[in-house]
Amino acid sequence: MTNLADGILLCAPDDLRVHNEHWRIVRTGSDYSLIPLPTIDPSQTPIRLASKSALKLGSPLRFDSDPGRRGAAG
Repeated sequence: MTNLADGILLCAPDDLRVHNEHWRIVRTGSDYSLIPLPTIDPSQTPIRLASKSALKLGSPLRFDSDPGRRGAAG
């Protein structure tokens, strides 16, 4: 089962590779690590995954003064 509250975003090629080649991603505290396959690293040493984007608080959406119109002005 997928837990969206604890999800991470991968590009399409990496997402396919994780699923098709049975790599694992694990969470320890607030850190995520990639567990390599035993055929690549027999000791399966975790590889820490660094975030490529910082957490930004607040909504990225902006609303104009017209309550019936949402999103950016075109």
